Amino acid sequence: MNDLLQEMASDAAEQAMRLPSDDGLRIVADLANEQLRLQQLVCEQEAALNDLKEQLTEVSEVDLPSALEALGVASVTLSDGGCITIKESVFAGITEKNKEAAFEWLEATDNDGIINNAVECNFGKGQDSEAQRLTELLSSQGYSYTNTRSVNSQTLKAFVRKQLEEGLPIPVDVFSIHVKKTALIGLPKKK
Repeated sequence: MNDLLQEMASDAAEQAMRLPSDDGLRIVADLANEQLRLQQLVCEQEAALNDLKEQLTEVSEVDLPSALEALGVASVTLSDGGCITIKESVFAGITEKNKEAAFEWLEATDNDGIINNAVECNFGKGQDSEAQRLTELLSSQGYSYTNTRSVNSQTLKAFVRKQLEEGLPIPVDVFSIHVKKTALIGLPKKK
């Protein structure tokens, strides 16, 4: 029985040595509080940064371009040698809702060369007639197939930009066209 009591006493001593000290628990609590403080600070800083980004966008894409347009100029050279210019970026896309109308317009205006066709194999730009012949052949032979038509986003963007630059008509609503003006500020050259 004495051995059993000694073993129990030894186990109790081992467990007491494994219990964290008050100092150790205080360090863990302090570090947890520091982590929470830093997380809160990061959230606050991210919110402030997002607010600054919104303000920058408003000035660079609305206020400054509008001010230059009101002066009737696209760029200004400042007295210190810096310059302000307006860059226009064209964005375009074809929504699923407008897909057929966009393809019909491209075909009707002989611009269907930018349409890609896929019939279990890819057809490149300007290969509409080849895709049509294959689908007719497949249908006449009783094969089922999937025909997917699309326009590469960069190709569409370049096409729309060219149409706008040349003053050619293009349905803005069908192609979801958006022109963004951004003020670019060039710093003066160092002497």
